[in-house]
Amino acid sequence: MPHFSIILRHVSGVKFIAKFDMFKGFWQIMLAVECQEMFSFMTHDDVYTPLRVPQGATDSALHFQNQMQTVYKPLLYKGALVWIDDIIVYGRTEEEFLANLRLFYELTAKHRLKLNAKKSALMAFEVSWCGRIIDGQGIRLDPEMLSALVSLPLPQTAADLQRFLCACNWIRDSIVDFARVFEPMVSSKLDRIRN
Repeated sequence: MPHFSIILRHVSGVKFIAKFDMFKGFWQIMLAVECQEMFSFMTHDDVYTPLRVPQGATDSALHFQNQMQTVYKPLLYKGALVWIDDIIVYGRTEEEFLANLRLFYELTAKHRLKLNAKKSALMAFEVSWCGRIIDGQGIRLDPEMLSALVSLPLPQTAADLQRFLCACNWIRDSIVDFARVFEPMVSSKLDRIRN
């Protein structure tokens, strides 16, 4: 996976943005024939073998990201960013944006990919993308995501603490010395697991 904070640098201060979500993204990617049998499963009356990439498998997200980066390579980091099934197309000028958007649609059609219209936004000046607000001013954390994080109940078990730490991970670049700040919680989790 690309480093999220590094890819975000490409859109800081862009004026024109479109946001897209793949429609049932993983199901649009064919599973390699040599891998299909590994994902077969049996029910009481038959054996089923998936032909599409299953969600939740160990490397499914990495494979999907790689496929999307391959599809959109001509635009990647020059007019589009991809984070698994969430894509933004951007431009610093209206002309650049429209040219990037045209190429994005051409690549999407060429590879027969489908977009989720309900989760897409065209010609926006501000979008919420992967927990960040992106606009002409720059990039900041999405207040709705922060509110959801703050409203989480205090962890009671090691599993609760693990979920909380994972939830906090998306803001790690915004917290100075994140590892030191969160170390007591990580140690507490390890102590709970040992006991």
